[in-house]
Amino acid sequence: MAGTAMTWRIVPATKENVSCLIGLCGPSSSGKTFSALRLATGLANGGKIVGIDTEANRMRHYAERFQFDHMEFGEPFRPGRYQEAIKAAKDHGAAVIIVDSMSHEHEGPGGILDWHEEELKRMAGDDFAKRERVKFAAWIKPKQGHGLLVNYILQLGLHCIFCFRAKEKLVLVKSQRGAMEPVPIGWQPIRADRFEYEMTVNLMLPPGSKGVPDLDHDATKVPDGIDALIQRGQQIDEAMGQRLAGWAAGTKDPLLERAEAAAGEGLENYRSFFQGLTPAERQQLAPHHDRLKRAAGPGQETQEQPEASDAPEPEPQPSDPWEVVEDLQRDGAKITRLPGLETWRRTTVEMEIQKHGLGEQHVAFLDSWMERKRKELG
Repeated sequence: MAGTAMTWRIVPATKENVSCLIGLCGPSSSGKTFSALRLATGLANGGKIVGIDTEANRMRHYAERFQFDHMEFGEPFRPGRYQEAIKAAKDHGAAVIIVDSMSHEHEGPGGILDWHEEELKRMAGDDFAKRERVKFAAWIKPKQGHGLLVNYILQLGLHCIFCFRAKEKLVLVKSQRGAMEPVPIGWQPIRADRFEYEMTVNLMLPPGSKGVPDLDHDATKVPDGIDALIQRGQQIDEAMGQRLAGWAAGTKDPLLERAEAAAGEGLENYRSFFQGLTPAERQQLAPHHDRLKRAAGPGQETQEQPEASDAPEPEPQPSDPWEVVEDLQRDGAKITRLPGLETWRRTTVEMEIQKHGLGEQHVAFLDSWMERKRKELG
């Protein structure tokens, strides 16, 4: 039967208003939640952030530091329930959605591993021979549910950040003696395989990294066009989120446009332009600096050692809040009486502010932390 003819629209390709799907992977204490909130703040550009929290309300620990709306999400961690929660966040008006943690969809109570086991019991009961025969068929419904969730996320049209737990894994490899031996392959994300392929960016945070991704890890994925936005050794922060938001919107940084125009007029012109920038502007341009020098073309300078002024000068930055909190927790743990805490507050706060070069946004964070400490000790 002939159907209605469909009109296909073909237009020149442009990159505008694409969504970023970002995976942050790491073990406990690698900084996933804090990094996700920093990244989301930059991505949202003043829009609403919704955090879907499977980790016993752990995301609320940062309520004084970040502005976001919170959704508590408990078991069962079926793919369909994740989809319902993400849809609720979208309907709430989210510009950025954080899911912390997405690993529960794989191995949490009611997740796809549990679902597979439920299907095995339904199909074979305790007949272990039959269970072995139907184990692949038992994956049909869990895989289908996971696929529906991933397809929904791909069509969402919103920036999403997914936190994945990681654990050290072993693989069995045949040794020279012919025996199968376990070989460690390092930290690997806990998730279904398809997430690895569908993320725009995957970043692995090693233990104790405090939000600095390992760009050489085999689970890290930073495609061309985005690699210049994520500097090696750089902590995930709000500025990185802003750069990713600009990339997704198809807009260029005005400073980068000026730099590209200068590079188009030759290396001498670009050098003069760069040396006229402030330290903050040089730092902002740092991810693109080498590329712009190459684009500017060869010059007499290329045969010489680059001058010190030719390298981006990092702008002094406050120490990250993790270090501050660690110091406060270490020093505050020594306080056992309320008067002692009051004395400590008067003398230590000023020292910590000077020591860490804190800005006003961090002072409020510390003050709220000390109020909680006061209540604990009271």
